[in-house]
Amino acid sequence: MVATVEQIVQAALALPVRDRERVIEELASSCATNEMEPLSAEWHAKIQRRSAEIDAGTVTCIPWAEVQAGLRKGE
Repeated sequence: MVATVEQIVQAALALPVRDRERVIEELASSCATNEMEPLSAEWHAKIQRRSAEIDAGTVTCIPWAEVQAGLRKGE
């Protein structure tokens, strides 16, 4: 029997946090390839700027759960 993506996600969500983190790490590392293009100078600058804003406390971060909920609602 081949599990569906939804079945796999539900099984992963039932795992303890540390095990879920390991699943995330394993999946993320399996997606990283040498075929990925390097970041452009513009993207690198944007990442540096946003990171500095977070460090300085000049922006408010939105928790991932709220972002997900908004995406599901189509916001």
